[in-house]
Amino acid sequence: MTIRLTGACLNHGALQALRDLNMTIEAGEQVAIIGPSGAGKSSLLHLIATAIEPAGGELEVLGQRPWRLPARLRQKLRARVGLIHQVPPCR
Repeated sequence: MTIRLTGACLNHGALQALRDLNMTIEAGEQVAIIGPSGAGKSSLLHLIATAIEPAGGELEVLGQRPWRLPARLRQKLRARVGLIHQVPPCR
């Protein structure tokens, strides 16, 4: 699975969470996303999972541009992408 972001931007109201982001993640590649709270890590993951649409630029997942697909095909694409939230261990 290849994921490609080209000039991707994402806003939360007046706050710009991601600006002009360019990155490619190739099939089999492992990537760590680290940064302080509020840096846009979760926003990036939601963008890649096609949960939110970029405000600008392009997102390509599995050779498809999700936001250019009809809703039905976008749902099929989402079924092939997983996002697992980290949950603190129970004590």
